[in-house]
Amino acid sequence: MIRRSALAMLVLAAAFGFALYNLTYEVQRLETELRRTNKAMLEERDAIRVLQAEWSYLNEPGRLSALARKHLHLAAVGGGRIKAVADLPARDGAPARIETVEGETKGVEARFAKGGTP
Repeated sequence: MIRRSALAMLVLAAAFGFALYNLTYEVQRLETELRRTNKAMLEERDAIRVLQAEWSYLNEPGRLSALARKHLHLAAVGGGRIKAVADLPARDGAPARIETVEGETKGVEARFAKGGTP
């Protein structure tokens, strides 16, 4: 009887030893992976900081206005280019109708009523 219990204890001790051995190496593997992941995360944070600095430089208002003057060749809009709302063409074939505060109708319908063209 003692031999069977001793043998069972020996098998149980060997199984626990093997499980502990595997657990130890699994923990070491996970710690290595954690260090690698933390290192990659710090590298990504540094890359994000560099990109933010580059973005700040590229969006600097003085730099953008100089580039706009150099490449866009924009000019101020003169007063003659500004039109009234009534002069805009109608959408989807429907006549433009604009009600004023006094209740009179202006726009394309008013011109048609007077015999004009839009």
